[in-house]
Amino acid sequence: MSDQVHVLNTYPLTDEQIAALRAVSPRLLIEHRSDSNPEAEGHPQAEILFCDTLLGDLSRWPRLKWMQISAAGIEHLLANPPWQRGVQVTTFSGVAAVAMAEFTITAILAWTRNLYILHGLHIARTWAPDRSALGGRVLRGKTLTIVGYGSVGRETARLGKVFGMRILAVRNRPEAAEDTGYHEPGTGDPDGSLPDRVYPVSELHAALAEADFVALSLPLTPQTRGLINADALAAMKPTAYLVNVGRGATIDDNALTAALNRGQIGGACLDVFAQEPLPSSSPLYQVPNLMVTPHMSGVRYDYWDAAMPLFDANLRRYLAGEPLLNALQPGMDY
Repeated sequence: MSDQVHVLNTYPLTDEQIAALRAVSPRLLIEHRSDSNPEAEGHPQAEILFCDTLLGDLSRWPRLKWMQISAAGIEHLLANPPWQRGVQVTTFSGVAAVAMAEFTITAILAWTRNLYILHGLHIARTWAPDRSALGGRVLRGKTLTIVGYGSVGRETARLGKVFGMRILAVRNRPEAAEDTGYHEPGTGDPDGSLPDRVYPVSELHAALAEADFVALSLPLTPQTRGLINADALAAMKPTAYLVNVGRGATIDDNALTAALNRGQIGGACLDVFAQEPLPSSSPLYQVPNLMVTPHMSGVRYDYWDAAMPLFDANLRRYLAGEPLLNALQPGMDY
């Protein structure tokens, strides 16, 4: 590694945020370019690239060693994986975890407290004729099954415990209790002690059968695509409510539509879809007891402020020759 490390940023950071990155070390040369397409053009000096776009011809990046992306998901990189060509990739997993977990709990509360119905009464300027019929359920004592126990799942578990919920987790490696990724201080479940029980994916249906609420926070992999299918939905209680903030293609939309149309489960909130934006012609807009939101769960006005501490920490680790946070490993854990 040369004394000077060239960092190319393509994101719309503020002058203050860029200055904070430059302040990490005098060894860093931070170049900010947002008025061109440097991901396609390449760069002869860049050692670190801060962007999301799939890399093209790596001969245009002769010194590139590390690519930091601003998202948690990497499916957009799988067709041309940079890590298979010697470029280390790190994600922003954990940055949106608080927002996504709060969204999940908000969706559950909106369902249990009948806020959709109450808002309709408001619009109609109607006082509830029978308030007792609209009495909501409480979360205390209910079972929340979290499928995908990464940063979002762990923060969802922490919030669920605050409400007095029983927490079940489903993940591909139940024995890996510790969270080795990034999380904001005071959030999540760093030591993996919050779930009352952790199930392997092979026992998914058993975990679903116990749930009053199901929270999906899965990455999209060949193993998770269509994981919530007709059989999985059939395992759920007829009163269970499902929230998906992970990836849309982890659910079989046709199976979910059929289940909701038949009243097989109580309801669902989908924030992610296999096709985005969801076309106006999609039948999902007409499915009963289904709330559709436009991939908003992780959106927060201060996203870059929340993300900079992670990039800052990784820059310091890189300069010190230490392992980077959220570095991709062979295979994907969830």
